[in-house]
Amino acid sequence: MNCRRSLAGGFFLGVRKVISKQWRLIGAFCVVLLNACGGGGSDDSTIVLDFDGERVDATFFEHQEMYVNAQSDPDVTIALSADGEVSGPIYVQVVDNNQAFVGESAAITDQGDGRFTATLRANSDLPPGTYAGSLTVNICKDVTCGSKYKVTGNTLPYTITIVPQMSLMIYVDGVEVAAATSSSDVIQLPYTPRTSIEIVSNTPAAISAQDHPGSYTFDIDPGSTSQDWMAQIDTSSGLLPGAFVYVKAADGTGDAQKEVAVYFSFNSF
Repeated sequence: MNCRRSLAGGFFLGVRKVISKQWRLIGAFCVVLLNACGGGGSDDSTIVLDFDGERVDATFFEHQEMYVNAQSDPDVTIALSADGEVSGPIYVQVVDNNQAFVGESAAITDQGDGRFTATLRANSDLPPGTYAGSLTVNICKDVTCGSKYKVTGNTLPYTITIVPQMSLMIYVDGVEVAAATSSSDVIQLPYTPRTSIEIVSNTPAAISAQDHPGSYTFDIDPGSTSQDWMAQIDTSSGLLPGAFVYVKAADGTGDAQKEVAVYFSFNSF
């Protein structure tokens, strides 16, 4: 008896890592069709895949890692639906034809009714640059993918951009007093009021310096740029012991990259 099942049924998802010499396999995912019958199945079966969206475009920063220098890992999630009939277990293989994603298993989530998502991790250890390629989803009949179903709509182009991690040099009165990155803890520096401050960034950055009238105000040099910020702090009543300056990346990674907090202490002398 030939027993065939639609891909719109439920899935049990397990993960198995496979690496190819010719293609970088992001992960091979064992997808066992619930209640599938053994034997039979048509070798002419064609599975139609449909991605949500026509391509993947994402920007991350170099060495991005959650809890270390970022609010999130450099992950990309793709969603797609599958329509077709199979018999027995199948294996889903996601292949990257370039090097933008790390060669490790991705996370697959069954959304039901033939829909699932795959979360892949971009390779943020690559040098800064733009990496273009494509992801291909193969539906296989065995764990080695030696035998595959016919699949249509299974390729998704991508462009992954890696930008430099934000790095700062901080000067007080023309002297470099500290260096920092988005991995740094709060930088605390002694400061004499009305002394010049300069913060130089290797990438565009947004500087947040808030006045506290009655205690201190920032006099920002009109020649300041997103990569070279200059100012002085003018104190009056001295009600507060110091002032914070916050530096956040402004290169498309600001929501992920941790900001740098610099505290200028007025009473350290």
